[in-house]
Amino acid sequence: MPYAVARCRELAGMSQAELASRLGISQQSVAYYEKPDGDLKVSVALRIAEALGTTIDALLGLDDAAPPVIIGEMVSGDEMELLGYFRALPMRERYRALGYIERMSEEYAQRGSEAVPEGDSRRTA
Repeated sequence: MPYAVARCRELAGMSQAELASRLGISQQSVAYYEKPDGDLKVSVALRIAEALGTTIDALLGLDDAAPPVIIGEMVSGDEMELLGYFRALPMRERYRALGYIERMSEEYAQRGSEAVPEGDSRRTA
């Protein structure tokens, strides 16, 4: 069963070495737990989830609210700034922020692509 350890660690803005240090294990052990065939015992999963400020469901890839990691896409400066703010939030607040953004996106789609959200001073290109 492929786990979402790497995704959760990346969302927490942590490197493998940082997580290993928090857990008191080697970086190689963290890399092993991130592999699809890694043997993640419940006791270890609990420690990792706590260190990352997430849930066991998210760590095991069972939480549909956790966004997929998109690799290989270009990211604008604005997106990088938003990512920095997002990573500074505790995990619970990240999920709240994602829910808010999802609702905004749905409202925007319903109004049409030319609509500018109320209070937004920026113009679309």
